[in-house]
Amino acid sequence: MTSTGSLIKTFWRQKARIIHGAVGIELIFIILTGIYNLFKGSWSDSLPSSLTLGYGSVAGFVVFVLLAQKMERSWVANSYRLIPTSDTKLYCANVAATFLSYLYFMVLQVILLAVSALKFFIDGEASFDFPAEAWQYLTGGVLIFISLLLFTWVFITLIHFVTITISAFLPTIRQKLFRFILIIAVIIITLFAGNWIDSGVQAFSQWLLSGFGLAAPTDTNVLLGLYLSSGDFLLSVIVMSAINVYLLKHWVETKTSMD
Repeated sequence: MTSTGSLIKTFWRQKARIIHGAVGIELIFIILTGIYNLFKGSWSDSLPSSLTLGYGSVAGFVVFVLLAQKMERSWVANSYRLIPTSDTKLYCANVAATFLSYLYFMVLQVILLAVSALKFFIDGEASFDFPAEAWQYLTGGVLIFISLLLFTWVFITLIHFVTITISAFLPTIRQKLFRFILIIAVIIITLFAGNWIDSGVQAFSQWLLSGFGLAAPTDTNVLLGLYLSSGDFLLSVIVMSAINVYLLKHWVETKTSMD
């Protein structure tokens, strides 16, 4: 049986190409735009960091979509499904590699942003000397971002697997039309169910906050809300992943080999 670490490395290699390609194109656009502004006479010290933030945001969205596409294609690819391992390991390794790949992309963005703002750090106009409360909010924001990333990828997989499962019972005639209608219906139903569950969790969280005397909009309340929201997303990820693994084992079949 292939180990989980080996599986993550296998999935990582295909996703690293996406990251390197996206960052490479981003750098080309930053350099070309910087040269254009230099010759135009509109260069400023803040321009490199502004360009890095702007193009980095676009690259981040593109990378997110490409990683999601690559992950979904892996579920039905012979080259991955025929690896001697359990479907549970395959699923966990693919999701973990996708997350680690995006984390790697974010680290590269932080490095690029630090380099682009190097002058401000040298001049003492910028630093990482934030107040303790700012670091707490930053930690809460990072947790929300991470849990939301995982939630979105796992939710996309759930829609994919449910659509495949129900499609197995549909007539082959005009199946593309049926699949399109089915995808829309599954998304709507899932969003309604998710909203109902989320409302229940929020009501429970509010009750919990009231029990601790934190119902007022204080800093502690906001921070605790961030952590509880992250836990809400992560709990949803676990539940949806359990469903995804079951569907992967019993209903998701391979197609032609694809990398």
